[in-house]
Amino acid sequence: MELVTGEGGTRRIFSPGQVLEKLTGFDVATDPGHDHLIWRILNIERPRGLSLIPSHWRNSPFGIPKRRQLPQMPFSLILQFKRPEYLYGSRAKQWNLWHKPYYRFARSKSQHSTLTRLERNVSGSAIVRYASPAFHTLAELETAQLTGKVVETTGHVSPTALGRHQIWTFEKPGSFGRGNPVGRRQMFEHFDSLFASLLPESSRTGQQVSPYTAGLENHLAILSNACQLRSPQLRRAVRVWANRLRMTGIPVDLVQPLADLATIQMTMSQLRSTWWIFDRFEVFSHVSK
Repeated sequence: MELVTGEGGTRRIFSPGQVLEKLTGFDVATDPGHDHLIWRILNIERPRGLSLIPSHWRNSPFGIPKRRQLPQMPFSLILQFKRPEYLYGSRAKQWNLWHKPYYRFARSKSQHSTLTRLERNVSGSAIVRYASPAFHTLAELETAQLTGKVVETTGHVSPTALGRHQIWTFEKPGSFGRGNPVGRRQMFEHFDSLFASLLPESSRTGQQVSPYTAGLENHLAILSNACQLRSPQLRRAVRVWANRLRMTGIPVDLVQPLADLATIQMTMSQLRSTWWIFDRFEVFSHVSK
């Protein structure tokens, strides 16, 4: 960090996250200036870089998506992935719950608190889950990737279901799991089962469909407000950034949606969670088949 922000440095830092780090081989990227200490240490000139501007991606072969191609009723899926441990034998701590080999993962206090708060405050607009696969060897991972069965072999449990328990134990997705040590049995859901709660609302007759822009902006606002609850530091940082954004000359009506988007992305980065936006109608069509 000192090398990044020292003399001639910059606070523009990009971290790919733990998963991509294993693939790309780096854990942080930055853009040190010409006068930075690192170039004197390496005894080389700063390599020429490239400033990314909109014209570089404006000519995408896929083009800009048309309005009708965008979600009309957006909702979000927030997943916190956990690497499981595989335990077997009578000396395993939760053996008395299973009496056979099982998996488990542990949650952290601060992360769990944020996820539980998000789940409570975005009910109906987003699904928040822990996700953990039912395999533990590299060979099983590679096989699941090659056969496209990673999602199929991954189970999900809500932060609320985990509650105050710090350990979640399970055998496989689609069956029951348990919190440690005396948690009651609760379903460790398959991916498709996550969207069952959307079916009654989506199947109501005469439901008003909001225009995409209004629907998306409202959706971002709901998630952003949930992210900022009990986080004054985040609120201040976003407010300062939004004020600077207003000075750039972008349309005024875009400032708040961009600030909401930045808020959500910052929260997901801090949690090391992943975030997707789906179209409720598309999911309903898929689950109903």
